Amino acid sequence: MSKKGGSKKGKQQVDEELEQLKDLALKGKLRIEALERELFEQKEQARTAMKKKDTLQDKVLDFAEEYNQEKADRHDIVSNMERQYKEMQDYLIQKNKELEQKIEKLQDETAFLHLGYERTIKEKDDAIAEKERTILDLDRKMEDLAEQFRQMLQSTLDKMTEKLKAGGEWEVGLLPDPDKLKQFGVDV
Repeated sequence: MSKKGGSKKGKQQVDEELEQLKDLALKGKLRIEALERELFEQKEQARTAMKKKDTLQDKVLDFAEEYNQEKADRHDIVSNMERQYKEMQDYLIQKNKELEQKIEKLQDETAFLHLGYERTIKEKDDAIAEKERTILDLDRKMEDLAEQFRQMLQSTLDKMTEKLKAGGEWEVGLLPDPDKLKQFGVDV
């Protein structure tokens, strides 16, 4: 019995070990299946990640190409604007020089005209002063002539009055001096 009992115990122990091995094998199998699923999921994730990476890399290349194109366009625009700015600056510098020369010429002409104007004003003032002196001289001469004429008429009137009072005739000496009458525009 002891053998049987020992063999039962041995068998039981082998059965238990077998059971444990089956459990272990089942656990290993389940573990392998879980790992395979996990590996499959990771491979899928890796494929998805690679697709995303490729898509992103294409986008980055597109953006880089766009960036380079825009950079080239910007460079062209900036170069064109710099060229236009330089041309405009040169034009404005030239125009400024021309206008400065024109201003200087006009200032010279203005100064010349101002001198001419001042000379004309002085000549006019001198001419007016000369005319006023002439007018004053003529006024004095007219007053002198008027006084002489008044004296001559008074003298003639006095002589005629005396002659008429004396009852005499007209004489040539009683008439005014013919030269003086000619000065007044009277023909004798």
